[in-house]
Amino acid sequence: FNQFHWHLTDDQGWRIEIKKYPRLTEIGSRRKESHQGSYSPVFRGDGVPVEGFYTHEQIKEVVAYAKARKINVIPEIELPGHASAALAAYPQLGCKENYEYKVQQTWGIFKEVFCPTDATFKFLEDVLAETIALFPDSPYIHIGGDEVLKDHWKESAFVQELKRRENLKDEHEVQSYFIRRIEKFVNSKGKRIIGWDEILEGGLAPNATVMSWRGERGGIAAAKSGHDVVMTPTDFLYFDYGQGDPKFEPLNIGNHVPLEKVYSYNPHPKELTDAEKKFILGAQANLWTEYIETPDKVEYMVFPRMLALAETVWTPLERKDFNDFKRRLAYQFERLDKQNVSYRIPEPAGLKNIILNGENSARVELGSMVNGAKIFYSLDGGEPTRVYEKPLELNLKPNETVELRTVVALPNGRRSVIYTATVTNRPMLKAVALNEKTAGVNLRFFKGEFKSVNDLDAAAPNETLESRSIQLPQFATKTGDLKQPFGAIFEGYISVPENAIYEFQIEADDFARLEIGGETLIDAAAAADDANGKTITKYGLAPLEKGFHKIRLRYVQAGENPILNLRWGVKGKGLRRIYGNELWR
Repeated sequence: FNQFHWHLTDDQGWRIEIKKYPRLTEIGSRRKESHQGSYSPVFRGDGVPVEGFYTHEQIKEVVAYAKARKINVIPEIELPGHASAALAAYPQLGCKENYEYKVQQTWGIFKEVFCPTDATFKFLEDVLAETIALFPDSPYIHIGGDEVLKDHWKESAFVQELKRRENLKDEHEVQSYFIRRIEKFVNSKGKRIIGWDEILEGGLAPNATVMSWRGERGGIAAAKSGHDVVMTPTDFLYFDYGQGDPKFEPLNIGNHVPLEKVYSYNPHPKELTDAEKKFILGAQANLWTEYIETPDKVEYMVFPRMLALAETVWTPLERKDFNDFKRRLAYQFERLDKQNVSYRIPEPAGLKNIILNGENSARVELGSMVNGAKIFYSLDGGEPTRVYEKPLELNLKPNETVELRTVVALPNGRRSVIYTATVTNRPMLKAVALNEKTAGVNLRFFKGEFKSVNDLDAAAPNETLESRSIQLPQFATKTGDLKQPFGAIFEGYISVPENAIYEFQIEADDFARLEIGGETLIDAAAAADDANGKTITKYGLAPLEKGFHKIRLRYVQAGENPILNLRWGVKGKGLRRIYGNELWR
């Protein structure tokens, strides 16, 4: 576990000093503000300026610190995409003339990419040469290569001429041409390139190592073609993903990668032969920090998941044992406590959601992974203050639901966030048959003012259509301005992967209502707060049977902040954003 991959440039900031190009840090390292709270397609600024970068001296200090601990530092300079900050400093390196490039203030993927001109390659070679000199011992330079939108290339006369001249059939091959030119330069300096798995598109550079992040498919393809691979799939190894109930966990990007899932990862896919598995160099965890502002929170997101990954990459598959790992983890926590590491205190063993299915009682037995820790609990939705001393016997009436809240307190005084489990005596909502299906939803759009979502039912829609999105920006062309009043009804089916208690979350301005299987789960109205620029967030629970369930979402935009975000997941295990293309009609 001896590689530190340092992501130094992106759309939201250029973080490495390049003396030959001072505007990269004078301009590219600064943004006026950032997106407030969880990501939304509609920007909400927090008003807090962000700036800063690592000087040559600071980088040398980090490299020396790592080297003394036998750790190699691999720098990443993003190209040809994620280039907004660089283009804000040097706009002549983009494909657009008279275009306002800026350091991005929100998260996502942007059209602003480097143009494959000789001037751009000269700039990037200068940047890489200066970077390589700062990391003399690293055999690798990471060049990004991910999430490159091709719009500006398609619109560029220069790029279209380049395609004809170099016999490139499409923009994916333009990207491959770009990466190959960069690789040739990096190789000339005695280094090899690593790129995210998108560098496979259009043809892989001859000596490139692939970092497989969009699942394992890219890594499998690269290994089968004889290229080295680092496995880092999002669903197992993205440590910026959440670890528990988002109502109580620190703000994060969402999704759910708990400790056990990290430990379960096998970096050798079954699709590879023994000979092909030799190209898998190992696995890597990624910690993106748009929601992480302090070292304590870095430690919270990394530990103890980092320990699980370390054992995963060093232990033969047949010798892995999660229960034994948890037993030994108790002693690792003692070491971390002595080092004042702000690790995430594990939730109590035995804490899980329960669907009674007609039975009226449940027995809950809890335990802690941390030696000497105490567990506190509550059953009334309040702060956990009762000391857990023996198993809990819970008796529920028909249709009753109880939330068990717990906190783990360490001997040194540190306390966990609240961990919850839901026990319900409600019958599970039955799935429905859906023999023929198409991705997306049926959509009715209403233009005009409405006082509630109920008004939509009596109104005639201006347009009825099919859509693969439930996101508001799709209505911008219909309203002229998303702040103008309108309404929408989305209807389709959601695919439930397992029998479980599911939680849904709506974040909205004005009015929104969510129904699952004809049952109203969330009824949100925020008009009273809208004048203050606020939104409302509401939650709803439903025990759902595995299969397809009817979903209906109504929304009214009455003015000002146009916000609608829908998330869902198994209760207590993180929430995943619903965009619309994962629904069915």
